[in-house]
Amino acid sequence: TLGGTGKQSGKRHPTLGENVVVGAGAKVLGNLLIGNNVRIGAGSVVLRDVPSDCTVVGIPGRIVYKSGVRVNPLEHGSLPDSEAVAIRSLLDRIESLEQQVKSLQPQHSVSLTSAADFNAANFNSVPAVLELGSNVAVAEKIELAVTPSCQLKDRVIQEFLDGTGI
Repeated sequence: TLGGTGKQSGKRHPTLGENVVVGAGAKVLGNLLIGNNVRIGAGSVVLRDVPSDCTVVGIPGRIVYKSGVRVNPLEHGSLPDSEAVAIRSLLDRIESLEQQVKSLQPQHSVSLTSAADFNAANFNSVPAVLELGSNVAVAEKIELAVTPSCQLKDRVIQEFLDGTGI
């Protein structure tokens, strides 16, 4: 098929250069300029102008050879992982905000008179099965529960963010 469809007035057909081969079933749609020595593969659909000395294949048509040199296709394996980049920037932002909050909070030390004074059921983030040992151990567990951190210590998450995938 050579030409466009529709009710537009004016030129709707392509201009083919010298020594152009259009394969069987190929479609060149619209008022396009096809350069000299161009080969269009069978079944291809060309929607844009094609420079001289090219080979076009596919739907939509893509240039695979230009002046006899193969044009490298898009290598999907080496594209940046946009999701990992977004997650990394969000985690960096979370860590930055946590540092700002820590610098703004007054330093409070947790002091408990005895392990019996601590009621684990009152804290949603501390497991109810918290084994109460010494006051120091309880204070450390409360400190961990009250001040969460966004440090990446999980190897799977780190590998994902580094681009090796899951």
